[in-house]
Amino acid sequence: MTLKSLNKFFQLTFMTGVSKFSLSDVFSEANHLKDITIDASADAMFGYTQQEITQVFLNNLVDIAAKWNKKENKKITESEVMSRMATYYNGYKFYEDGVSVYNPWVYPKIFRF
Repeated sequence: MTLKSLNKFFQLTFMTGVSKFSLSDVFSEANHLKDITIDASADAMFGYTQQEITQVFLNNLVDIAAKWNKKENKKITESEVMSRMATYYNGYKFYEDGVSVYNPWVYPKIFRF
């Protein structure tokens, strides 16, 4: 009901953590809900693919590697940075056979400077 009453302010709304049972029960007043839980079109919609990170954030990877080189006193490559990032951020899939995406909302201690 709360979302429905604010409908004029939203063009699109994305909800997570809502089970199908809840969709039919709690949100019965909402119109036009589409469940994309296992929809192939959503496989890389909410996160970063490895290709996107290495292309768009390459300068950041270089900067992180340089900081770790100084901190650890050894040569750290951008590939090593990606490998460490994958431990904390990578692996979420919206679609079973879809692309694995990096979750940008996890912020482990290893990446704090």
